[in-house]
Amino acid sequence: MQETAIPTIFETVSVFFFLQGGFRLQVLDKLLRPVLDLTPVTAQSEFVAVDSTAQQYMVQIPADFECQNCTIRLLREAKEWAKGYRFWSCADVDIKPSKFF
Repeated sequence: MQETAIPTIFETVSVFFFLQGGFRLQVLDKLLRPVLDLTPVTAQSEFVAVDSTAQQYMVQIPADFECQNCTIRLLREAKEWAKGYRFWSCADVDIKPSKFF
């Protein structure tokens, strides 16, 4: 069985104020349904909460993953506002094999 390299991508986010809580990165399909979690989801939390001031996070996308007319969504918890309160930001993307760019 041949192993396939997994591309590594740095996702950089500009944050102008810091929130209590963690963040989550997801890829959504063209109908805005989640199709890939870019951050780990555990039994304890669906958010990465290591550093609330983080502005970069390294993600890995499977080499065979493709997605046209998709969205990357950043979800940020805002625990100081209310339990379960979240902000989000989105970016429209096409995820293609490297031979196409």
